Amino acid sequence: MKEYSKKDIVMEKLTISYHGLPESYQILFLDIACFFNGWVKEHVEQILTICCRCPANGIDVLIGKSLVSCDGSRLWMHDLLQEMGRKIVVEKCLIDASKRSRLWSPHDIDQALKRKKKKESIQGIVLKSSTEPYIANWDPEAFSN
Repeated sequence: MKEYSKKDIVMEKLTISYHGLPESYQILFLDIACFFNGWVKEHVEQILTICCRCPANGIDVLIGKSLVSCDGSRLWMHDLLQEMGRKIVVEKCLIDASKRSRLWSPHDIDQALKRKKKKESIQGIVLKSSTEPYIANWDPEAFSN
C-alpha cells in the first residue's frame, strides 16, 4: 500500500478544486500559474483581455476560491498551486515541449523553438529576464503560423 505525504494529499484536493472550475477559469488559472504569478493584476487583466482569455471578473472568481490572492496590486499564487498548474500543463505532453500550451522554462522554450515543426499547441511563452547571458538559438520559422 502506497504511503501518501501531506503534500500529495493537499495536491489531490487542489486538483479537485481546479477540475471543478469551468474551462475558461481553468485556462485563466493555468495562465497565472505559468506566467503571471507576482504580476500587477491590472496588467494581467489587460494582457488577457487583449488575448480574449480573461472572462469578466475571472481573476476575482479565482481570488474568491482562494486559488489566487491579491496583495495590494499584485497577483500571488501559493507555491503548491503554481506547481500544480505547471504540472497540469507538462503532463499533457511530457516529452515534446512544442506540444504544450504554455512555455516558461528556458530549456523547454529552446527545445520547442529550435525546430521548424509547427507550434499549433503553444498559446503563450514567457521568458523571464535574468542576469545570466542568454543566447536564443531559435528557428524564425517557429514563429510563422
